[in-house]
Amino acid sequence: MQTAVTTGPIRRSMIVGASAALLIALGGCGKAAEKIAERGLEEAIENEGGGDVDIDLGGGGFNIETDEGSIRVGEDGSFVIEGEDGQVITGDSDDGGGFNLQTDDGENVFRAGDGIPDEWPSDVPRPDGLSTVQGTYSSSGGFVQITVVGTPSGTAADYLASYAASVEALGYERTSYFEGNGNTQYSFEGPTWLVTLFGNDNGAPTATVGVSPADQ
Repeated sequence: MQTAVTTGPIRRSMIVGASAALLIALGGCGKAAEKIAERGLEEAIENEGGGDVDIDLGGGGFNIETDEGSIRVGEDGSFVIEGEDGQVITGDSDDGGGFNLQTDDGENVFRAGDGIPDEWPSDVPRPDGLSTVQGTYSSSGGFVQITVVGTPSGTAADYLASYAASVEALGYERTSYFEGNGNTQYSFEGPTWLVTLFGNDNGAPTATVGVSPADQ
């Protein structure tokens, strides 16, 4: 979860032991083993340039504190990432394997999970008919992007050709098209939304549909 939203060498070093720490914290290890694990992870992160590091695996979650930031993860999957500059990112995971992130000022949001995001615009055709669907919604600095990735029942090229026809039927203008080497790409522009389609038929077919506001 954390790797997808943090930047900079210190924050990356903080993440090095995070997954291992969570497994240890939730694994019910004894106090002695817990302390050994804490010190080992602290040394590993410090050796990567993280400065002084303090890890606490107690309470079912874990905390990682460095000179330039911290990560606090609760046993319920919620977490808080705080940088040296005071910026705070909060998040939580859900039972479906997705997660939600948001900065403390509410200006940066990222959500990922199964299915088509609730924010999908009503004036863009829904990318139905896909299986194993994963959706993301992101908003940062006024930029919004909604993406859906899934597996079509046939080829990605055929699925996207049908979807492209439904987009054009609503008056969207096709601005680009490419097909070759097992890849397919379309882009469309409408009065309020830009629609981008990607398909890959090299191996298991995968179709991606993305939308973003036309005026951003």
